[in-house]
Amino acid sequence: MSLGEIVRDRRPIRSDESIHTDRASVRGARPRAALTMADVSGRWNWVSVAAAILLACYLGVAIWALAAPSEYDPQQGMAIGFIIPVALIVGGLLLLLWRAVVRGRRWLVWTIFVLAAYPAIMLAAQFVYEHFFHTPG
Repeated sequence: MSLGEIVRDRRPIRSDESIHTDRASVRGARPRAALTMADVSGRWNWVSVAAAILLACYLGVAIWALAAPSEYDPQQGMAIGFIIPVALIVGGLLLLLWRAVVRGRRWLVWTIFVLAAYPAIMLAAQFVYEHFFHTPG
């Protein structure tokens, strides 16, 4: 095998010198139709809707906490430094949830649902314990 054979690329080149790599040109694969929102609307089951609502609420609380005025709080910088990464992670989970629903990845939708529901369930369990089972004193 010569160096020229190794360097030569077999992908077709367009007239504008860009490399053409669509899905249909890869070993006989059929081209996919573009997904529209009408195609995706049936994929939003109760799990994905509940996860989206919980994540949107968490993101709303984080944005509300960032917008809260606190001029004289010495820990404001630390609070902002914690809330911004949390808001970015929650926003990333929202985007990942949307992508999982569009692609039909049920295991990823369920994983994000568990991650989103866990804090809400634990907060409810703490409320029940403190108000009904914990004896004061």
